[in-house]
Amino acid sequence: MEVTGSIQIECARRLSNLYEQSHPLLVKIALKITKQKETAEDVVMELYEYLHKKQNIKLFWGPDSYNIKYCCKFIKHRFLNKT
Repeated sequence: MEVTGSIQIECARRLSNLYEQSHPLLVKIALKITKQKETAEDVVMELYEYLHKKQNIKLFWGPDSYNIKYCCKFIKHRFLNKT
């Protein structure tokens, strides 16, 4: 799939919104899974890096963010794959 400039801009906007709107929630969810604050923050940062790299419009949710359920599953599976 070719990523056009407009998709890149939209993905960046949504990623920024996800961070602003959901970062504390995502870290809290990650902390419940990992039991360690530093690890939780690392896994959430990996989520942001993944979303930035993939730029997949199928992960969009609503008019301005990414699918939170997908983000939570990513966090869980990323942590489980590391342990």
